[in-house]
Amino acid sequence: MNIDIFDGFTLYPGERLDELFIPEEYSEFLTRTGLPTWCAPEMHFGKVGEAWTFLPVIEVGPERYVGLGEDRDDAVIGLNLKEHSIWVITEDSEPAFMAQNVIELSQALYRFQACIDSAVESDAVAFTKNRIPPPCLEPFVFWANTTNRFLVQDGSFWHSVLLWLGVPNQSFKADA
Repeated sequence: MNIDIFDGFTLYPGERLDELFIPEEYSEFLTRTGLPTWCAPEMHFGKVGEAWTFLPVIEVGPERYVGLGEDRDDAVIGLNLKEHSIWVITEDSEPAFMAQNVIELSQALYRFQACIDSAVESDAVAFTKNRIPPPCLEPFVFWANTTNRFLVQDGSFWHSVLLWLGVPNQSFKADA
């Protein structure tokens, strides 16, 4: 995977991840590789220009998450402290599934960004004007369906993003 697609990466403090009992595989990934500081669809991880040394714990019902970043609507992108899956946490609805773990999240972010970059090559304001041609997102949809069909299931974060970008609902069903 070519990581040059992103401008920068947020590395997370290992001591804090250890305090939260994050498994070594994920902790090592977050401290050594990290997540893109900014990526489509308008998400950021950590704080731009600052060292992010505190990872907040968010409680939603019986579940606890550690905040890794925020989405385009300032909803927290959180790592579930029990299952280690990634969820988008809003104040007014149930958390939306985003990825099985931080490694799958990184892959999804890369593949989605590659699709957006492809569309922007022919239309510089395609993303900011919300006019990504649905065929440009087909590689992401195919990858998601073959990697983990839950990535694009109804109610998931990626499902809502694809709908927001005008991808017809039936085109990202696993059986379509």
